[in-house]
Formats: sequence, structure tokens, C-alpha cells
Amino acid sequence: MSLHETRGYGHGRIETRRLVACPMPPMHGWKSVRQCFKIIRTRTCKKRGTTSTQTVYGITSLPPERADAKRLLHLNRRHWSIENRLQWVKDTLLREDASTIRTRNAPVALCALRNYTLTMLHRVNSSPSIARERCSIKPTVALNQLLAKFAK
Repeated sequence: MSLHETRGYGHGRIETRRLVACPMPPMHGWKSVRQCFKIIRTRTCKKRGTTSTQTVYGITSLPPERADAKRLLHLNRRHWSIENRLQWVKDTLLREDASTIRTRNAPVALCALRNYTLTMLHRVNSSPSIARERCSIKPTVALNQLLAKFAK
């Protein structure tokens, strides 16, 4: 069993993350599972003084020799930071969550179109933050620039 704990400060709160990992013997139907783990996240809001706790369980195919508790916690944090960054752009700039289209293949098609638009904006601009800024301030101007760039 391995254990690792981190503490972070930001956004007006203190967050403690504790991961406990345990090796798992090969089991019928779960032969690739090498470890199970538990993450306990505790957040304390400095302003209000309130505390909340969340417990998450997981499994991984990484053996303990390749991923101890410290590495598993790092991998978990990295996964969510990437996911959150992408979702923020889609939700804030492209208003994906506000879409009322929910039937048949239309949601999947619109998702693909949004992803394509973001990819093209990133290619036109050297920085993703510039793409986000242009798209959020004047989306029609950004789209016209995008179309003009690829029409050449």
C-alpha cells in the first residue's frame, strides 16, 4: 500500500488531496487491473470557513512499480486539468451547454463542428489564449478571419 498527500492554495480555498493505492492480485475478468486507489479531496473555503469532502475510487492497469501513489495522484490531476481547460472553452465561448439541440445525430454533429472550429482557430493563431480572446470578443470577426485564411 502507498500513500501520498498534497495541499494546494488558490481561488480562496485550501484543498488537500490524499491518495491511497493498493496492489491487486489478478482476478478472473479483471486481469489487467493492477491497482485500486482512493482519493479523498478536502476543500476549505477561507472566507466562509466551510469544509467539504469528496471521496473517489478508481482502478488502473499501471503496476505499483510504474506508478506509486504520488504518480497516480499527479496523473489524475493532469487528466482533469486538460479536461477542464477544454470544457471551459466549449462552455464559455461556444456555449455548448446552452444548446437546445438534443435529438438524433445533431448533437454529435455540432460537437464535431465546434471541435473543428477550435482546431482551426488554434492553427490560425499562435496561442490558444489569443484564439479564445478573439472568439469571445467578436466571434463573427474571428470566424471570417478563419474562413479567409483557409480560402486561400
